[in-house]
Amino acid sequence: MKSSEWFNHKHEQDKAYENVVLHVVWENDKPVYRQDKTLLPALELKDRVDESLLTSYKKLINCSSAIACEKSFSSVDSIVQLSMLDKALMQRLETKSLLVKELLKINRGDWEETTYQWLAKAFGFKVNSDPFFELAKVTTFKLIRNKRACWKLKRFFWRSRNAGCKNKRCIHHFFV
Repeated sequence: MKSSEWFNHKHEQDKAYENVVLHVVWENDKPVYRQDKTLLPALELKDRVDESLLTSYKKLINCSSAIACEKSFSSVDSIVQLSMLDKALMQRLETKSLLVKELLKINRGDWEETTYQWLAKAFGFKVNSDPFFELAKVTTFKLIRNKRACWKLKRFFWRSRNAGCKNKRCIHHFFV
């Protein structure tokens, strides 16, 4: 990006840009002045950033793969790979634990109910996790523990097969 693009975007006419203290650009090709005629300081990156870094960045941005850096992953030191995977695992675990804590709060501290609902969601895998979770919320753990009620539910779902699952046989597998 060049400093002259400031004018293409009409920032000089927008009061929101009056508070800018530093204009960071790739190339400082034209001085930019504030409305009060003071020069806006610019930081030009062209001579400060290695060209190979920019080339790598462009490759990553324009990559069509689902994971942009997958071809480069094998060239990364194994200790760095492990560190990255460890960090990703921890982030995922923290996210899931927050979801479980929120569910526990909704269930008023009932760990059995929370575990039952979370397991039901997991048994639905990706395709049926939401219907299984909704089913578990409706058919509470206390209800399932009651054998008589459980048999009535099992018969109902087996006959109706109407719990919103994309694979209608999923209900049978859930209760068997």
